[in-house]
Amino acid sequence: MLYHRVELVIQKSIEHHERMDSYNEGGEGSAQSTMDNPRRNEMSQTARLRLEINDFSCGLAAGLGYGGMHTIMLYGTLLASESDRWGTLYQTSCSFIPSLANAAVIAVFFFFLDIAWMILTFYGMRKLTSSSGFDQSSSGGVIRGTMVIISVLLLHIAASCVTLINELRDDGCKVSLPILGVFAAAMIFLVFSLRYHMT
Repeated sequence: MLYHRVELVIQKSIEHHERMDSYNEGGEGSAQSTMDNPRRNEMSQTARLRLEINDFSCGLAAGLGYGGMHTIMLYGTLLASESDRWGTLYQTSCSFIPSLANAAVIAVFFFFLDIAWMILTFYGMRKLTSSSGFDQSSSGGVIRGTMVIISVLLLHIAASCVTLINELRDDGCKVSLPILGVFAAAMIFLVFSLRYHMT
């Protein structure tokens, strides 16, 4: 929500700057200034800003930061705790690969999931705070935004529960890792299918 407020302030500032430029160049009604000024035929600064600052790009940036920190906390702490020990740690939940390798694969899957969830969260918050976009009515936007936010929460819980399979059976990672991989691929596909609607 704070991001959308900052975005609105930036947009108003750019539009004010463009109005001042057009006033200094001879006013809006001057046909000669329009013909003499090639910048009027180019994309405006506000339009360029909309291409650069949008929900997809900002969600991607935030997701990279959040996903990177999550990966460090999830895998980095385990790596640091095992770095001063001799030998290779194996666990019954995944006896055919070292525990560090199993944790690394899970961390990579959650890294991509965190990026996808952050982008979807930006999309949902846009629907909650704005009535423009897909829905022309504010109620439709609020309902859709609420559904997206709740879906992100439920998908996060579902992905976390997949890792519990490791504790329920021996070599549970043979089941949980493929499911988590398919889950991550499906989320990335969903996000990229929505990217043109994230303005």
